[in-house]
Amino acid sequence: MKIRIYLVVLLAFFGLSGANGQVIQDNNYFKSEFGVKVGLNYQMVAGSPWTPTLNSGIQAGVYKDFSRGKDGWRIELNFTEAHYVTVNSASYVPGYKVQPSHPSDWDITSKGDFNAIYLRIPVLAQFRIYKALHFVVGPEVSQQITITDNNGAFSKDFGSAGLSNIFMKTELMGTVGIEGKMKQRINLGIRMSLGLNSINKGASTAPNNFRTYDGWKLWSVQGTFGFRLKGNYQ
Repeated sequence: MKIRIYLVVLLAFFGLSGANGQVIQDNNYFKSEFGVKVGLNYQMVAGSPWTPTLNSGIQAGVYKDFSRGKDGWRIELNFTEAHYVTVNSASYVPGYKVQPSHPSDWDITSKGDFNAIYLRIPVLAQFRIYKALHFVVGPEVSQQITITDNNGAFSKDFGSAGLSNIFMKTELMGTVGIEGKMKQRINLGIRMSLGLNSINKGASTAPNNFRTYDGWKLWSVQGTFGFRLKGNYQ
């Protein structure tokens, strides 16, 4: 339900601002841009029992820029893919070398291996630092849409319903980056995002290896290629 609300509100925003973009530009007061973007998303969960590795995924989305003079702001709607792997097997219990008294069909060798899809909504301030180069900074909301058990090791031991006991679905992130706006309607950017709140559900609900008091936080680095469909950088 939350995802539908986000989509309706943001698509309405993009549609209305796109329809009014020409009026805004003609007034020479604000300039607006609308475009699409694709790129790579390197992301990890910081905290035990996850491997401290930025695994690659893809991302795609749309953006809307408003600017006056050298500075402005941007709102985006992005879908991103992430891949997470545990250090030990999905059935591992901290403090034991092997799973104690485990049923014979439990998998104690395969690591937990998951893919997740997120809807990420950054709202960023933009500051021109040199010619076509801009510094961007601001908050970002990350909403988990789906999570998949890639090798079935976790679901085999705890059932597919157990996935809902690992992650909280919403996280607030802080984002900083550099954006280059070329005259050929092309934008190139690189960003780093850090989660500001913990996304693990804690020891009371998480099974075995995922029972940890560490605060899990998302880390990501993104490289993007954007194309402006409406509006021209000057």
